[in-house]
Amino acid sequence: MNNLAHFPPPGNNGTQANLPPSYNLNEFRELEFPEHAEIIGERILPVNGKFIIGAVKGVGKTIFLGQLANELACGAPALGLFDIPEPKRVMIIQKEVADIEFRDRLDQQSKKYKGHNPENIIVMKTEDVIDIKLDSVLGVRKLFGIIERDKPEVLMLDPMVWFHNIDEDKAKD
Repeated sequence: MNNLAHFPPPGNNGTQANLPPSYNLNEFRELEFPEHAEIIGERILPVNGKFIIGAVKGVGKTIFLGQLANELACGAPALGLFDIPEPKRVMIIQKEVADIEFRDRLDQQSKKYKGHNPENIIVMKTEDVIDIKLDSVLGVRKLFGIIERDKPEVLMLDPMVWFHNIDEDKAKD
């Protein structure tokens, strides 16, 4: 670390005035942090947070997504374990399962939840979302327009591989 003289810290004339604070563990333990509203309790999913599910093809990600969507929509504990403080409006945009199969799965799953409100789950037909790509200006605009129109509190995209043009098998992408 003796060679750091070549890299003066930011600030006025190399002073440390503009550097953010650092803490030892005892100091860090004593810090108070603001409470954040949660979609799924115990800090699993805060409001404006991201929750990504990843696994190899065919292990049940879409089934899990349907279960979680139903739990969020009726305020049932996520996975039977984590508190959902209040029912949420959930939008699912999926491009993997045929629409009729996805509808039947969601319908079957929803019957397991007391207080289920089908108005809280919003889905779109696969053919209507085929051009939504997160690495395309037009795709992002379309997605934002849909979000603004339908006002979901939770957005689920399944599977992520169909929402961009990147070849995940190429290291350069």
